[in-house]
Amino acid sequence: MELAELRQRYTPAQLRVVDQYFHVLAATRKTGKIAPSVLAKEMEYWSRFPPEVVVEALQIHIRKYPAKKEVYTRGIMRELARERGEASAKAGAGHPERGGYGRGRYRGHYIDGSDESNMPF
Repeated sequence: MELAELRQRYTPAQLRVVDQYFHVLAATRKTGKIAPSVLAKEMEYWSRFPPEVVVEALQIHIRKYPAKKEVYTRGIMRELARERGEASAKAGAGHPERGGYGRGRYRGHYIDGSDESNMPF
């Protein structure tokens, strides 16, 4: 998709945040520039999330993490979507179980041995 098409899903106010984000992101490059293909790739990724989640993630990145690259913003988006229960959060995540405590099918269950009926084995 072309950038013009990708930008159509955002309001003018949201586009100001998007443009500001890309200016901040350009500062993370040695050249201070970003190729249009990189912009398109990022905006295509954002299409997995509601525009409100995207804009909030961009604002957080701009305010708190201006020296980080775009992959950091992707993580912010996934986390915001997950917190809000958005179905797209799983679509955006490559490894939804990574980094969680108690991974696997027993996630969230604690076994203390006091009740043998709750033992998984």
